[in-house]
Amino acid sequence: MGGRKGHPKKMIQSSIKAVIYQAAIMVPLLAAMPALYAQPSATPAPGPEACPEGVMRESYRVGDYLIRQVDREEHPDPKDSERVEYHPCLEIRQGMQVLFSEKDVQKDYIFGNGLYEEDENSPSTDPPIKPGDDLTGLGVPNVLITTWTGGEHCCLAFYIFELGKSVNVLRLDAGDNNLSRLKYDPASHTWFFEDADWNFDFWKTGFADSPAPAIALSARSEADGRHAFHLDWSKMRKPAPTPDEFKQLVNDLRKDEGWKDTAKDHAEHIPPALWGDMLDLIYSDNTESAWKLLDAAWPSKKPGKSTFISEFCEQLTQSTYINDLRPVLKPLPADCNINKKESHP
Repeated sequence: MGGRKGHPKKMIQSSIKAVIYQAAIMVPLLAAMPALYAQPSATPAPGPEACPEGVMRESYRVGDYLIRQVDREEHPDPKDSERVEYHPCLEIRQGMQVLFSEKDVQKDYIFGNGLYEEDENSPSTDPPIKPGDDLTGLGVPNVLITTWTGGEHCCLAFYIFELGKSVNVLRLDAGDNNLSRLKYDPASHTWFFEDADWNFDFWKTGFADSPAPAIALSARSEADGRHAFHLDWSKMRKPAPTPDEFKQLVNDLRKDEGWKDTAKDHAEHIPPALWGDMLDLIYSDNTESAWKLLDAAWPSKKPGKSTFISEFCEQLTQSTYINDLRPVLKPLPADCNINKKESHP
């Protein structure tokens, strides 16, 4: 038989070396295999939780979407079976998939303008709002939800859900303004929010005297394709006050008792009506008239005018709508800086 023959002792030594070499390679691989197989595959982040079972308050279908509000019943006192608490939950589904949910023990979720559609004393002349209506004018089916925490002054918020190819929510926090509502403009056949800017709430005065200028908000597309609410100057702009109207404003402010330091307490003693009138003028695109009013109404012998201007403008920059305000904030006095200061760590 043909073949290559070798020395038996050398062949055994060679075989042993081969086994040792292979073991040196395989042992680390075998040790690593459990770790390789044990690593879980990447899983997506958990989505919104479904609303718990409860009392179905309202539900609507818009295309493939189901939006509903459920109240979960709880009995906080085991000894009192008649005492029931309702925990509301708002949910949007597409098929079996939950795309949005929110649970809040302090909120009521009301479809539509809610608080106003039920007010028989001041019935709305606006057309009824139906789930699926285009409320933004951006060509997407919408559902409007009003949320209310109850109590005096606070807190009101609105959700406009966009139910297009995906679910997006436009949120408006109206805060203390219980007069805020979605309003219909028959001239343009569009909807917009009537609201107020509470940026000057508690600024130099108490809540009752805090001015809050009226604003109109409309949705528009951003550069990145998202939708957001912005000041709608076409609905806010008003003519400048006539000479007689301006004179009346000045006279009323000069007579305001808020200027008087009757207690000699060295406080500022600036009437809130001053910046209330100024804000009304600014938010109606009459900034020049606002500064003229300040100059005409400020007592000639009263110090602190420059400081007031500086602090007033600084407070303006805290508004949610400062980027929409900047284009109309001109001309500005030297003491007015409307650029937000950057904070550095």
